[in-house]
Amino acid sequence: TATWATNGITVAGGKGFGHELDQLADPYGIFLDVNDIIYVTDRSNHRIVTWKQGDLVGQLAAGVMWDINRKMLLNMPQDLVVDHNGTMYITDGGNKRLLRWPRGA
Repeated sequence: TATWATNGITVAGGKGFGHELDQLADPYGIFLDVNDIIYVTDRSNHRIVTWKQGDLVGQLAAGVMWDINRKMLLNMPQDLVVDHNGTMYITDGGNKRLLRWPRGA
């Protein structure tokens, strides 16, 4: 039988509701890659944020910006997976689509 500690350890966010990179607003989906980088879909901030182990501040991976048609690049992202090349596949719920987001895009 597996057992776990009685308390969890905050690994991302934890600074209250907000839009700064040490905050999350409605974290929804996560993905842990082979390098132990955690990807978080931060729905209400319309972004994907990554956290390396021990980081106090995350890094913006996708979202928040607007395209030339004044549409949000991400709108309420829900979940994601990351392939071996670092390409993210994001369920973008508010835009009713699945995005392929290559590394470096």
